[in-house]
Amino acid sequence: LTCKRGADLERREEEIELSEAQFLALWPLTEDCRVEKTRYRMPREALLLELDVYHGALAPLVVVEVEFASRAASVAFQVPDWFGMEVTADERYKNKNLAVEGLPR
Repeated sequence: LTCKRGADLERREEEIELSEAQFLALWPLTEDCRVEKTRYRMPREALLLELDVYHGALAPLVVVEVEFASRAASVAFQVPDWFGMEVTADERYKNKNLAVEGLPR
């Protein structure tokens, strides 16, 4: 279970592992608002890129997320050409909005 707080470049994120019973109790509550994706973790120099390939109604969306140790590291990052459009501040690409609203137009 992941909870996030904040927006744009700086967010607090906490993850806790659920037991199977907890998962089975919560899973039905997500019906009709689930995100299906495969996450690939790719090391790049001192960073970790997380590439999300969406499935189902959200295909062919692909999003890459980079975790930085500081805002300065984020600003200094040279974005590779293959990253495409910047969506960090675009609320339509947050998983909670993708789950409810679907693929942005």
